[in-house]
Amino acid sequence: MTIRRQGHRAAGDLSEFGVCCRLVAALAKDKIRGTNSAAAALEGRLEKRLDPPMQECASELEAALARLDLALNTSTVTLAKDVAPGASDGMWHDAPIEVNVDTTDDIRRALENLGFKGAQFSIAVPLDVLGLLQTVAVQRLTQGALSLASGAFARPVATAAASATCVVADGPLPIGDMIAIGGAAYTAYDIRRTCRRFRSDLETSVDNAIPDMQRNVHSQVMERLNSLLEAHQRMQDDIRNHALTAVGG
Repeated sequence: MTIRRQGHRAAGDLSEFGVCCRLVAALAKDKIRGTNSAAAALEGRLEKRLDPPMQECASELEAALARLDLALNTSTVTLAKDVAPGASDGMWHDAPIEVNVDTTDDIRRALENLGFKGAQFSIAVPLDVLGLLQTVAVQRLTQGALSLASGAFARPVATAAASATCVVADGPLPIGDMIAIGGAAYTAYDIRRTCRRFRSDLETSVDNAIPDMQRNVHSQVMERLNSLLEAHQRMQDDIRNHALTAVGG
């Protein structure tokens, strides 16, 4: 299951005739009332398709980041155990110091137990991978889909907006009402004729958005990794300085 494949399936969902009719009604209502119902409807359908693969992708990335966190935490505490005052005479050989530390609090306790009470603990804030994917994928695709729909269905939207029926409509109009709006039979014809092109444009929009999404996520993940590495480097430098001070170095 990939984000691209599900994005294409979402394009198929959004370009069905009945969905397009409701989308035209929502666009017309938004045009008259200044609301945002079309965007909300598009986002909801995109989320339904994209959430499963994004959840999977986020879980894999967060698991990889967690493994790195654990490795760096273990490395930092292992270094502290090796250079701690008393390490040379075997004082810490059987000490109950937990080396596999999962959180900053675990690191703090381990280092304090080893005598490093003044070491820095400025570990980077975890990255919300799923939130990032939802922002760069769903929100951007929603904006693109809304722009495409506004252009593709401009004539039927104008016909619908000109009708008093749309003004009093409380929600998306039934297909029959959409066909009857303004007394123009070509409204339904226009919508049906445009659905296929709308789908093709949506699929192209998905294909164009994927590389940008990958670059954005990669950039954010690398920023998180660099921040994490720098934080541990500062901690380890501080540990070494404390150890040298303790032995009079």
